[in-house]
Amino acid sequence: MKHYGKIVLDKDPINPRVEYEHLTTMFIIHPKYKHLGDKHDYVPGDFDGWNNCAERLKAAHKIVRMHPLFIYDHGGVCLSTKGDGVFSDPWDSCMVGFIAITQDRVNMHFSKDGSDVGLSEEELESIIQYDITEYNQYLAGDVYGYIIEDEFGNELDSCWGYYGRDNAEQALQEELQSFLPSTAKLLLEIDRSAFEEQFGKISNEQWSSILERLEDIRDSLVEKCIMELQPTVALSKTDESIEIN
Repeated sequence: MKHYGKIVLDKDPINPRVEYEHLTTMFIIHPKYKHLGDKHDYVPGDFDGWNNCAERLKAAHKIVRMHPLFIYDHGGVCLSTKGDGVFSDPWDSCMVGFIAITQDRVNMHFSKDGSDVGLSEEELESIIQYDITEYNQYLAGDVYGYIIEDEFGNELDSCWGYYGRDNAEQALQEELQSFLPSTAKLLLEIDRSAFEEQFGKISNEQWSSILERLEDIRDSLVEKCIMELQPTVALSKTDESIEIN
């Protein structure tokens, strides 16, 4: 039986800043864009410019890392911590607030006894940039799901809410493995002792080669390939679907 995996745009994506917890807080204070980011009680009239805003935020929260937030608004909105490139455009961009990580949020996620947990500068920066990328994907409608159907168009499985097409394709790749024929799944899971019991002793070099092929199969569920083992599992890709015979 053939199975088809399709990547589909999520037409009703979840706002990650509302539904999910994050280490970061987006303090978007610009009156035109206050509906973006996270909920907070600050208003533009509370501050005498951005420098004063930064000082007040640092005084009110135990902030371990903070960046200014810039917006580019032209046929859609996009956020960045860097005010260069399109984010320096005098007509379509401006500073809108700050994104910060507080010690309280870090402790909430990582501390077992309530004591302060320290993260490296690289870790903090990675978290900030990841959260901005995720939110930009939501704002751009770059959110997907997948649907797995049989050859008659009957839906067998689906899942939604993947920010970025690459994440949806990876999830589909992993889920399609459960629809492989049982013999093919066994080939993906087999260990050396079981293999040698069935086919005889092999050298380390031969086993390494077999493992490489099995890894290639795993990684190529969304690529056109043919597994030259019996029974044959044929995988092909079109713009819309992945097919498993």
